[in-house]
Amino acid sequence: MACKLVCVATKTVGPSEIIEDGLNGFLVDPTYEGVLKGLHEALRLGHKEREMLGNRARQRVIDNFRVEQAAAKGLAFMQITPSTRIVR
Repeated sequence: MACKLVCVATKTVGPSEIIEDGLNGFLVDPTYEGVLKGLHEALRLGHKEREMLGNRARQRVIDNFRVEQAAAKGLAFMQITPSTRIVR
């Protein structure tokens, strides 16, 4: 997604929290047939559609998965603030 590629992923925990089916990628059934169908769907896209989905995917990554955001969430989870005293 970060590389503006059209992603095909299974409807499982993880991908289904990131990909919005048909908007920034494709979510498919977690079966051989489901994955094959999703890949065919992605390959049938025209240049403009592929570019649009890729751009939306990239924007999703930028908006929600920056390193700074992940670090802030991790620190908040551990209840570490700028005033927290770190003992070594």
